[in-house]
Amino acid sequence: KTLKGSSELTIVNHIRKHANNIPYTNHQHQHIQQQQHHPMLSNTVAALISQYPTHPCIAHTLLLRGHLFAQCGLSEFGEDAIRHVEMAIAIQRNLALSDDEELAGPLLFLANMKTKLGQYDEADMAYKEAIFVLIEVRNSVKYDHSEAVRTSNTDVVRECARYLRRITRDIATALYLHGKSYHRQRLHVDAFDCYNNALVLLKDIGMKKEDGIAKCIVRCMKSRGALEKLVGGYWDDSCVV
Repeated sequence: KTLKGSSELTIVNHIRKHANNIPYTNHQHQHIQQQQHHPMLSNTVAALISQYPTHPCIAHTLLLRGHLFAQCGLSEFGEDAIRHVEMAIAIQRNLALSDDEELAGPLLFLANMKTKLGQYDEADMAYKEAIFVLIEVRNSVKYDHSEAVRTSNTDVVRECARYLRRITRDIATALYLHGKSYHRQRLHVDAFDCYNNALVLLKDIGMKKEDGIAKCIVRCMKSRGALEKLVGGYWDDSCVV
């Protein structure tokens, strides 16, 4: 029980004591003041992060601590793991990383934890935000790629193409995880929609159904129980016949 919440106050007090040594820009202060309360942010977490300096190192440390609590077991330390990851995400938002790829990883980790703990509504919000962030990044890279093609900048074209392939795979993985969350809730229509969208993206980048994440998606879609419930739900729909 020592690990649960241990050194929390010590960390906060230490950071507050040395906060003046961490540089801030006027832009950062202005952005923090304008930051609105996020719907995924509990009042407890909002109160805690107000005591932390807004700095990337703080967010990274909180995220690592969240991973540590998760490794110790979600059944006992799930609340602590979620609180630390939520604080890390909140600080990242305050750092104007809301449309940055760095935010997607913690959001997916948070969503996976909440799914395992049965907090499906909050998990759904986190998955959707992570996918939105990744899609925005992909759109930005696609624009850079088209500009590089227009200006015949072959090095940038090649680099953007590699990045597009990776970010597209990341979106497909996020959709797969979201689909598994729906699957767990027996929301088979939503799950299959996520799986199908993920496969379409993977096909766009030339991945075969036997490769990595695609193989996992196909396995989920071939689940006999899920298919029976999907067809049964469709057949029972009064709009079908």
